[in-house]
Amino acid sequence: MRLLVLLLTAALLTGCTGRAFSDAAVPQQQPGQDSSLAFWVPFSYPSNEHGFFYPYWKSGLQGYFLTRYDFEDMTQHIVCDVPGCTHTDESCGAFLENSEIVVLPDAVYTFQLQRDKSGIPTELSTMERRNADGTEPQPVATIATPFIFGANEQFLYGFSNGDFVRISRQHGIETTLLFDGQDLYSSFGSILGVWDGQFVAIHWGEKPTQNISLNLLSIEGEQTPIATLNSKMDAHTWKIYKGATMTQDTVCYVDCDGTIQEYELSTGKTRVRTKELCSIAQADVPIHLRCVADGYLLADVWSPENGNQSFIITPQGDCLPVCLAIEDRDTTHPALGIDQPLPTLVQPVHETPHGLLVQNARQFFWDESFDVNGNSVSFETFVDIYALMDPQDYFASRPVYREFAPILNN
Repeated sequence: MRLLVLLLTAALLTGCTGRAFSDAAVPQQQPGQDSSLAFWVPFSYPSNEHGFFYPYWKSGLQGYFLTRYDFEDMTQHIVCDVPGCTHTDESCGAFLENSEIVVLPDAVYTFQLQRDKSGIPTELSTMERRNADGTEPQPVATIATPFIFGANEQFLYGFSNGDFVRISRQHGIETTLLFDGQDLYSSFGSILGVWDGQFVAIHWGEKPTQNISLNLLSIEGEQTPIATLNSKMDAHTWKIYKGATMTQDTVCYVDCDGTIQEYELSTGKTRVRTKELCSIAQADVPIHLRCVADGYLLADVWSPENGNQSFIITPQGDCLPVCLAIEDRDTTHPALGIDQPLPTLVQPVHETPHGLLVQNARQFFWDESFDVNGNSVSFETFVDIYALMDPQDYFASRPVYREFAPILNN
């Protein structure tokens, strides 16, 4: 199951500032550009003016409920308009079998897995179009289950059956734009964002390397190499490399000695953002970069010696440790039933017109399910608590939150 993230181009973060750029070739404009093109940032949450959307998992069901965190009443709602619905089973209008959610200003798209006669999921999905508030799902077409990362007024863009494709928003018709595009820009690469009406992508090959190709990928599937980034890639995690990110017109990346470099797409020039993390990088510890807001970066670092560390990198290159910790509420066993290590620091999700969206707490509670023999089993689990905050409060580690009320407490 995948949760994708939508940040509209207009909401992408402001450009970086710093020392003078070095000279490099200026990339030329290519055909196949679209000023309305938008991009999903992986592992964030999609939003529009109605709120941000989240697939809520409930025990006992093989699926999710589509929920919306409303920016006006600061409450999480199950997005269902079926009269008298109890929101407890698959008949609910918000029920989802696939956690992939595509959120645009004028519509929300969801994808319901299709099953064979034995009830086993197939590789096909029913593409649904919903109103902008997530209500009234209407089937569009049956398509191969896609991995969507972008959209414009007419099409969704993503990967399907290993290829880079576009899918008609109105009819669900799929068109292949680049064969094997998924290998290039997902298995051994990444889409970073949108610039000048094209996708900005990196590709690093099928083995650990220090040379990463920075390309433009047009909405017609044309590839334009524009630079080679000399970037640090850990031998153990190179397949999930996250050492590069993007602001409005600047690609930021970690080079081989741990320096945070910036490549300006509009001029083809590079500059140094900071060298303050070089001592960590020289210890062969991977650094993951994300953009937060106002030109600030977040560098996530993990090492056996120090565990998880996060640093805010200012536009001027200063590195400030993140000190805001996630609060665990109403639990004496915070790791019970959880297979993966839990995060410990407040996590920024993305910038909204209402403030920076963050995960700031976990609310634990006891839930009930059934074992293979039909016996009731109680277990402790949690829901993530989300909040809005001023970006400057986050940068200064001031815990000033405006929390959303989760479904658990409604």
